[in-house]
Amino acid sequence: MVRSRQSLTKAPRGPFLALCARLEKTPTLFSLRRSETRAYRDQFAALLARHTKGSPIDLGREPFAEFVKQCKKYDANLPKRLRAALSYRTKKANSQRRTHARLVSKLGLGPASEAAKLAAFQNVVPTIHLRCLKKADPDLFKWVCESPETKGVWEAWVNDKPLSDKRHSRREMMVEDPGQLAYIVAADQNAIIRDSNTGEIICVVICDFCADIEVVAWLGTDKLQQKEDTGKLVLVGYSAGSRSHPCFDWTRNILSKKHTAEFLRSHDMAVSSSLALFWNMMRARLPSELLADLDKYLESNQLCRMDANHTMGATNDGQGEYYIQKGAKVVGFAHEQLAPPAAVMGANYARSIHWEHQPHCFAYSWTTGRNTSEGGSFYIATHGIKIEQSANTFIAWQPRLAHGTSMLACEPGQTVPPFAQEGLSIVSSMRLAATWKRYHEGLISAEQAAKEYADSLEDGIEDGQDGTSA
Repeated sequence: MVRSRQSLTKAPRGPFLALCARLEKTPTLFSLRRSETRAYRDQFAALLARHTKGSPIDLGREPFAEFVKQCKKYDANLPKRLRAALSYRTKKANSQRRTHARLVSKLGLGPASEAAKLAAFQNVVPTIHLRCLKKADPDLFKWVCESPETKGVWEAWVNDKPLSDKRHSRREMMVEDPGQLAYIVAADQNAIIRDSNTGEIICVVICDFCADIEVVAWLGTDKLQQKEDTGKLVLVGYSAGSRSHPCFDWTRNILSKKHTAEFLRSHDMAVSSSLALFWNMMRARLPSELLADLDKYLESNQLCRMDANHTMGATNDGQGEYYIQKGAKVVGFAHEQLAPPAAVMGANYARSIHWEHQPHCFAYSWTTGRNTSEGGSFYIATHGIKIEQSANTFIAWQPRLAHGTSMLACEPGQTVPPFAQEGLSIVSSMRLAATWKRYHEGLISAEQAAKEYADSLEDGIEDGQDGTSA
């Protein structure tokens, strides 16, 4: 016979009020006052478990909720400081709910049908048709500069800096010729660009992607130097490992040993939350044509989600809890989709014209900050497209098509803010799904998987084809 939850949960009046009296005299009330956020709520629940161990009090499977319920039942008899802490917590929780509702409305995160999303999308993003060029413009495998002055700033870095990867050849530099480009998407312009022959989407550009400038200001980046690229680009989330040592693990991007474990957990949560917001904004605004392939990739490979190294309560269906910081307020989002397992964050990043193999059709970027008037433009060379950058701009593109980012008008080697340009992208490694599958199913050891992938791995970048084929 299955007993009801009520019969399993016991909080006798005497022992429960004695518990409350003990709690009032401990620092536990600090966690209770701030328990509108999950971290403090979990912390308080853990302290409750410690204080009720061996007692006749059973708070059931949801101890925090049951504790609050019992406190309401015995409200008149609660210690004064405990009652004040609960009152403060209720006010904070109600305030957060109101802020949450306003953010959901302002950022367009509410549920919408596919038809409604498509209509809204087409209403604000005009469609342009372009043909695929016979010859890439800008030139394949060249660094692009938007002026001779910027070229002069970067020449020594490009020509003299030792190559960290000997498999890559040194790239030449070129100054763009705007008259040769097929189309320039202005910094304040939205656009859907389709191939005039196939009708497929080449790229999508959405300006003012996030309607709340305080939220955009919160989206910071943490980065590392990346090979022959300018600026910084760092992998965040879960990684398939390096070419020499593939493995499935949470990326470790902070090299300093001075930081506390709490700081590192907070950093992982902030990174994963930033990408979760990006992912949910994409899902709320983009039609299935731009997301279906990625959804299929995630589902068919049963990939985990970016969950701050197992601290966001991720479920098997990819849901969990993330937060947004809006000014001084921190707003939680529970039971929401978490981001795909891997992404990149970058600052002052540029790359010569190239293409990549990726396990799904589109990649997605969000330029969150920009403090320069030149450089950092995004090119899709197969169709002669230049996308002028501005802060708070979203771009979706096909990595298999030749693309790149122009040199920024900033000093080479700048490693501290304010950055000329920064942002984040959702991309995937060709190795990620296979590594996850073997790791998840326990078919072979991590060491065996590492050797297998190292033996068969291809970079998937700049493989010598012309990059214009379908």
